[in-house]
Amino acid sequence: MKLSNTKNTITFYDELLLIKAAHNGNVDAEDMLYSHHKKILERDLYKYKFLHVVLDDLPSQIESSYRVAIHKYSIDSNVKFINFASWFIKNTLERKCATT
Repeated sequence: MKLSNTKNTITFYDELLLIKAAHNGNVDAEDMLYSHHKKILERDLYKYKFLHVVLDDLPSQIESSYRVAIHKYSIDSNVKFINFASWFIKNTLERKCATT
């Protein structure tokens, strides 16, 4: 898959191509998306850091929820993917804490 970026940035169009590839089972595309959004997710989910006490391994919970969010995201929606992923991960973490 050829992306249009020359640096470590991913354009909106590149992000959509990566999401489509991930929907088709391309694990490398999932990895590229996660590495691109990791810092943003850490910043957005910083207030949930206390959950590390409740959940055994918070970073892996975030990553696995992110990968599920990739497959649940609808490309046709008007919501930016990172906003959807953050919302999905927050809800997943809250549900896991409620059941423990």
